[in-house]
Amino acid sequence: MKSVHTVAVALASSRIATVCFATAALASAVLIALLPIAPEWRIGAETLLLIYTVASLRRLGRRKAMHAVVRLEVGEDLRGAITERCGRRIEGTITDQTYVGPNFASVLLRPDGRRLSRAIPIFADMLPAEDFRRLRVLLRLGRSPPRQPFSLSQRAPSKVAPLSAFD
Repeated sequence: MKSVHTVAVALASSRIATVCFATAALASAVLIALLPIAPEWRIGAETLLLIYTVASLRRLGRRKAMHAVVRLEVGEDLRGAITERCGRRIEGTITDQTYVGPNFASVLLRPDGRRLSRAIPIFADMLPAEDFRRLRVLLRLGRSPPRQPFSLSQRAPSKVAPLSAFD
């Protein structure tokens, strides 16, 4: 990353993410339990859901899995890099589908030379407040198109009233 202004943040574990994923898993388990299917299928689906939930909580909520993102770097040109717990560094472009809210950001990074993007959910409790604010500002301002000075010569003619109506 060769950008002059870069925000580099270390992502910590998140209680909010853990609660969100656990709640979603519990709701899914209740829905599976209510399905009118054979008990063997229900037990199998609940087991798969439990395995997926534990893996997701380790990777996204607690940041303990090998491929969990532990560091994020974003440049003002919306070039980004992530570092996984195993040490692998992935560089790419931050796409326009990135969502930035007051307490949550979902960064979509398309690695160089790959077709699929990688989503990195970032909750407010994953980093210090000042770092989260700087990251949000950079992601919002980096996506906005550059403002052009307004000129009357660039303005399109009105389609509502022809100019001859003012004579």
